[in-house]
Parts: sequence; C-alpha cells; structure tokens
Amino acid sequence: MAKKLRFPRLNILTLSGRLTREPEIRFSNNSMMIAKLSLAFDKIKKDEYGNYQSISNFIDATAFGKQAEYCKDQLHKGAPVIVEGELGINAYTDQSGNNRRYPEIIINRVHLLEREETQGSYVQGADGESYPEQANAPAANQYQNNDQDNESEDDVPF
Repeated sequence: MAKKLRFPRLNILTLSGRLTREPEIRFSNNSMMIAKLSLAFDKIKKDEYGNYQSISNFIDATAFGKQAEYCKDQLHKGAPVIVEGELGINAYTDQSGNNRRYPEIIINRVHLLEREETQGSYVQGADGESYPEQANAPAANQYQNNDQDNESEDDVPF
C-alpha cells in the first residue's frame, strides 16, 4: 500500500501596502461590522536594460468585527498598513453570465504604520486598547515607523 503524502495546510499571508481608498463599511445580517479595503503594493523588477522598475499590484481585503471597527476608526486612503490574514477566493457571475473568481485577503490583524498623534503618552494599538507609548504593547508599536529611519513618505514608490 502506498503511503499518503501528508503536509501542513498553511494559508498564511502578510502583506504591506497602502490603502487605495477609504475603508468601505457594511454590516452583516447579524449586525457584524465588515470593512472592505483595497491595497496597493509593489514589486521591484530589473528590466532588460538593467534598470529597476516598480510594478504596482492591487488586492482587496476584508476585515470583520473588532478589526473592521479598527479599520473604520483608524485607517484612511493612502495609509501605509501591514495586513495579516489568509487568502480567500471569491466568485461571482458577471453581466454576460460568465463565472468569475478573484483573490481576497481575509484579515486577521491589521497594523497602521503611521505614528498617531496622541494626547499624553498613550498610543492606540490594533486591538483597540490604549497603551503607554514606551510599553511593549501587543501590536501597538510593533510595525510602526521609527523616526530615525532615513526614508520619508515621499520615498515610497506608490
């Protein structure tokens, strides 16, 4: 008898990019908040002449519940973010009757990469809680830009 191939079932995705539009907020039938996002991310590729070219890509993402509330309250068009989640495939039928499929990120966590203006010394984390700015808060400052970095927002290719 042949052995069956066993492998882990992984569907983990982490992506950084910028929001291409304001989060679109909806509610499910049971009143759960849903936030639809559109992310732009780029890839640097060398062309046939040895020059580096930036290729922009776009993907939709969806957050539910508390993560959707965070998106509604904290994110805006152009905001740099990191999303963690899994890849999902949506299907629909277009006006011509053709079945279409497209990929989407189902968000588990989202991190805003900008420093937020705060009153006092507190920062709001991705989980919605306020943390002292110097504390090791979960996801509060984990991916935020360091003021000592030499890159400015103008250096981002998109």
